[in-house]
Amino acid sequence: MRSKRPYFVALLISLSPGPIFAGPLPETFTLGQYIPDDCWMYTHVVNNPDARFISEHWAPVFEALKNSGIENDLRNFFIGILPTEDDRAAFDAFWQRSWDLVRGVRWGDLVDREFAFAQRYSNPMMVPDVIFLCRPKPATLDANVQGLKAILDNLASLSDTASVTQEELHGAAVWSLNIVNVPFTFHLFNKDDVVGIIMGQRALRHTLALLEGTKGPTAIVDSPRFTRAVAEVPPPEDSVAYFDAKRLVADLQKSLAPMAPPPDSAAPTTKPCSTETAHVRQVVRVLIRALDSCDVLDYAVITEQTDGLQRIAHSVTRLQKDYKAKPLGRVLGTPSSFERFDRYVPVDATAFHVSSGIDLGALYKEVLSFIQSSCNEGDAMLARWDALQAKIGFNLQADLLSWLGRESVTFYLPGKMMTAFGPQPDWVVMLRVKDSNLAAEKVNAGITRLNALLQAREQALLITPATSVQAEGFQNVTHPLLVMFLRLTIGVWDDWLIIGSSESAVNKCLDTAAGKVQTVTANARFQKEGVVPTGPVCSASFEDMSRLGQDLSAVMGMMALFSLSVPDEPGARPIKALLNSLAKLAPALGKIDFLSSTSTASTFDGQAWTAKTVTTYKPPKPAAPTPADTPATAPVSTGR
Repeated sequence: MRSKRPYFVALLISLSPGPIFAGPLPETFTLGQYIPDDCWMYTHVVNNPDARFISEHWAPVFEALKNSGIENDLRNFFIGILPTEDDRAAFDAFWQRSWDLVRGVRWGDLVDREFAFAQRYSNPMMVPDVIFLCRPKPATLDANVQGLKAILDNLASLSDTASVTQEELHGAAVWSLNIVNVPFTFHLFNKDDVVGIIMGQRALRHTLALLEGTKGPTAIVDSPRFTRAVAEVPPPEDSVAYFDAKRLVADLQKSLAPMAPPPDSAAPTTKPCSTETAHVRQVVRVLIRALDSCDVLDYAVITEQTDGLQRIAHSVTRLQKDYKAKPLGRVLGTPSSFERFDRYVPVDATAFHVSSGIDLGALYKEVLSFIQSSCNEGDAMLARWDALQAKIGFNLQADLLSWLGRESVTFYLPGKMMTAFGPQPDWVVMLRVKDSNLAAEKVNAGITRLNALLQAREQALLITPATSVQAEGFQNVTHPLLVMFLRLTIGVWDDWLIIGSSESAVNKCLDTAAGKVQTVTANARFQKEGVVPTGPVCSASFEDMSRLGQDLSAVMGMMALFSLSVPDEPGARPIKALLNSLAKLAPALGKIDFLSSTSTASTFDGQAWTAKTVTTYKPPKPAAPTPADTPATAPVSTGR
């Protein structure tokens, strides 16, 4: 049952003159007040009773993974690549001890009530500060702390230069793993009912200062940027995630800058740098410029709630105000909107994806400009690229990007196409074109060119007119070796390049566009489980997830077959063993049978994308009856 908090919030909205979401997070989200505000990433999850069924769904998967035997395979893999018997014996002892210690921690209890995870860059070595905080289940808190401390001691045993020290800081018990000549430290602390695992001395000090309430850094939940971001989405019930992209880029550039002073710097030097150092500096300068070129995002925030069998996520991804002044911003441009997202998607589609995409022509132009201006041999690299295109008779700009647009539509239909692997779903991919005549000319020329290349190698495509398609110019294209697996119907219609798995799939698309077939908005399942837009959108999707576990299990099961093609030789045995180990994951992945679908719709207002995603789960399976609940079986009459 859904909590009553959203209805209370709705009441306050109706009585207030403006939004009320600008305040702090709900009271169940307590750990954010101990996260410093200069973190570029912050994720926070709480135990929402309404979402408990999701954890119950995943429990058998984790149990099956634990019992899959892959742990022993990994151990054998690492032992097999060690050179001496002493090394193998030492590793075997460490591995066994480590797994015993890992099993000694009740990890589910550790994050039972809530947990938060954050990262930041705060030193010139580009080593991140990592902060993990949790409120464990009280009954196992002390045992779990001792289990984590034992893991620290075990890690310290790997090196004579490592040690674990214990102290009290800001009223917290702290255990620190210190390794000589390693530029970071690991810390474990416990204060009251909060447990923390920290990487970085400065992060430890800031976290404990916030936990104690002393004057010091500002908490991320009190920072104006986070407060402004979280006000743009509904309040979380399950989780909140915040990504400060602008801060991340700035921190990375600040960390990289000392490694690459400008080449015309007037700073005095005692001696010229080596060729290797000069090369490293040039590479770092290119990285800094690449970061600046991509510095267009401001922040992204997402909150999750649970309503019945659906987990609902709301997100906002905001761009910087001047984003179009940067190369990546020019690539993003202003995404167009689909007035009718469903225009080409038929009612019986099992999945679809509609997207406004990006400007690939602009991306190509910006990449060439970056290479020319940022690389020492930029002009020579571009000249080689032009020569290669001339040699193969294909010019990326003239033959593709000049006519290819941004938007795309993809949908899948129930499996009817018979292949060597059984019935496969029909599908259609539609790509917007800027000039239909030019697009048709280039597509046909490309097919002819590919066929000529294959004929030069004594092969050929099978190309036949698609006579059943209700539009002119379509062709069926395949290859003799692929005819049982892949047959394409290709052509240009209206302002779209259409590629389908069959003529009937393409016709279904054309009939839907003409109004002869109902669109996916009339699909009962989509109406029940999907995010159905009521206006223009820049993207929309629906995905059937009911076979996800079966598909993943089938892929992993194929790994055992692949291993048969690996020769049984010393150098190849680790690969053979790894493939066989992956195959053992198949039964566990097959238990992911509780998802039904996922659906998303997003809009763009000129500065930010706003999206809603709904993931629908299947109802929990009824618990097996206990002996007391099972009715007694009446004795069977023998007729005597």
